[in-house]
Amino acid sequence: MKHCQICNAYFDAPMVREGTDPTVFPGYRYREELCPVCGQSYIEDAAVCPICKDYMPAGVILCKSCRRSLLSRFRGFADTLREEEEDQLDEWLDGRSIKERSEFR
Repeated sequence: MKHCQICNAYFDAPMVREGTDPTVFPGYRYREELCPVCGQSYIEDAAVCPICKDYMPAGVILCKSCRRSLLSRFRGFADTLREEEEDQLDEWLDGRSIKERSEFR
């Protein structure tokens, strides 16, 4: 699966444009992969979001929708904390991953 960085389309196969360009050197041939929706060449590999199974750009952990949902839930939780609880969380997390939470004391 591929993703267009310009129009945000996801597609299985890019459109291919081939031709010659004698301005580079005589007989020079080129092959260009383009987005089939907008025709731009800014395409990248796509991945599947592990949460919602929707397509997303490769190299990110969650799709934009799932990141927004996670951030909203996190902020909802954080907004209920008292100052002392925030201080304790800051101490626990100081440079550490949330995955290390079983070690927090």
